[in-house]
Amino acid sequence: MEDDQFQPGDLVAQRYRLDHLLGSGGMGTVWAATHTVTGKSVALKMLRTRHDATARRRVLREARAACAVHHPSVIVIHDVIEAADGSPVLVMDRLEGESLRARLDRQRTLPLAEALRIARTVLEALEVAHAAAIVHRDLKPENLFLLVSGELRLLDFGVAKLIASDDAPAAGSGALTSTGAMVGTPFYMAPEQAFGEAIDGRADLWAVGIVLYECLSGELPTRGDNLGQVLRILSKGRIPPLGPRAPGVPRAIAAVVDGLLSIDAAGRVPTARAALDALEYARNEADSSAVTSTEARAPEVAIAASAVGAAARPVRRRLAAIAAAVVLVGAASAIVFTRPRSPIVDAAAPVAPSPASPLPDLRTIAVAAPSVVVASPPSAPAAAAARPPVVVTPGPVARAPLVASAVAPTTAPAASAPPTTKLLTNVPF
Repeated sequence: MEDDQFQPGDLVAQRYRLDHLLGSGGMGTVWAATHTVTGKSVALKMLRTRHDATARRRVLREARAACAVHHPSVIVIHDVIEAADGSPVLVMDRLEGESLRARLDRQRTLPLAEALRIARTVLEALEVAHAAAIVHRDLKPENLFLLVSGELRLLDFGVAKLIASDDAPAAGSGALTSTGAMVGTPFYMAPEQAFGEAIDGRADLWAVGIVLYECLSGELPTRGDNLGQVLRILSKGRIPPLGPRAPGVPRAIAAVVDGLLSIDAAGRVPTARAALDALEYARNEADSSAVTSTEARAPEVAIAASAVGAAARPVRRRLAAIAAAVVLVGAASAIVFTRPRSPIVDAAAPVAPSPASPLPDLRTIAVAAPSVVVASPPSAPAAAAARPPVVVTPGPVARAPLVASAVAPTTAPAASAPPTTKLLTNVPF
């Protein structure tokens, strides 16, 4: 159908009254419409011309693919009807809001929290799509719609591809059709898709990485004046890291984005779930105030599912070891640390530990009432067992030099003299 074939007020399929034009693209137009019987507001997606067989196939593919992905963030297609000229028309939800492209045109960049929220929503929808063996192939800000309610909708499955299987990829599943036409938007297209190779869900993850890169830096790392320049960037073998382009983004999060943008699909984050886990771990890492320089990531960490798991394991092991050592004896009022290999520093003559010396090991951790004394570990010498305990007042954990001060001796049985105890604060943990 031609652009001027319909006017506001016209009926489509005898039951949808056209209200106004919402937008137009290379293959079709989208109209706001109302069902004449139910009064339901919908959007109608129509073709520009009835004679374009490729466009007709694309519309029908979009309907099948979108209906196969059951996720609240995927646009709902209610029906496929025919216009008077026989061309297919998609009946979709009418959305109120703006595309991510419109938002970026106005703001250039997004706050980190908003960009991560958008990425998480898209990845959750992709996880469902990929489980149904569907690759979107055209993820870009124009196809991410931000509702006024704050929700997001993933649009336009018109070039979506059904993956045959991992062992036998669908022929021609990359960017080129049998006639040599390119499918997808070059700026957001994975290298394997741009060069016409077989693709899988990792092509969509590349696009998510490019969208995140643009949202956080305001730049497109694949921008070129023409297709040839874009392909040249993709053939160089490396996308510029996000960190220098967006210095305000935490390094852990920048590393995840870089991991989504591996030129070689084999080095990319492998699945949408792995990408979600990596972003969540990186966000927690960035928010944590207890990360030391020895635990910080290098700027160019290659993030993959296995790498994220390996990075998380030491932290989990340390926390598990601490949790296993904690014994609840009642209402906790003190934490007692026995330190067999570390001398106690008197407040009267404070001596700062040598910077080159490692922090003392904390071998025994227990929560106890004031009268409970925790024994030294089995490996400590017998003399260490007789050494008075060190009582540490509960308080915020901070990485700072040990500071000791003397306190009054604790009350002990009359038969023996009370041992001298030392009060420590800011113990490294």
